[in-house]
Amino acid sequence: MAINKYITLANSDASVTGRYRVTRDGYAPTLDKIGATRYTVTGAIDNQVGPVRQSWHFIIKVYYVESVAEYDNLSNLQSLFELNDPSGSPSNVITFIDHFGTSHDVYMTGSFAPRPITLDLDGASGSYLVDIQLEETEAI
Repeated sequence: MAINKYITLANSDASVTGRYRVTRDGYAPTLDKIGATRYTVTGAIDNQVGPVRQSWHFIIKVYYVESVAEYDNLSNLQSLFELNDPSGSPSNVITFIDHFGTSHDVYMTGSFAPRPITLDLDGASGSYLVDIQLEETEAI
């Protein structure tokens, strides 16, 4: 199985599509089991099960102006984050293609706070680390 050195993010109408570098330390795929477990008054356990949800946390290294044609820039990553209308075109659903080439429909959640890692804040040498959180739209 081939493993890509990047992830791909695209909005719902594919007008913004880009590859992004992910730092090794920032890669955290997660499965969340939704449900509740509690004790009843008789001491028995009441376990209410729900779906299993998949999410990913990434730290993306991105440039203010990308000099490598295959990769995308900070502005387009921010525009993907700012999508906030479920019935708009493009909608707030993002297509995420992981390192293995598997496609997922996700929401970008959380905060968008680019941290500069160079003294240059713009241009081709202005690079940033951006934490992103992706949540699968459907339970697995």
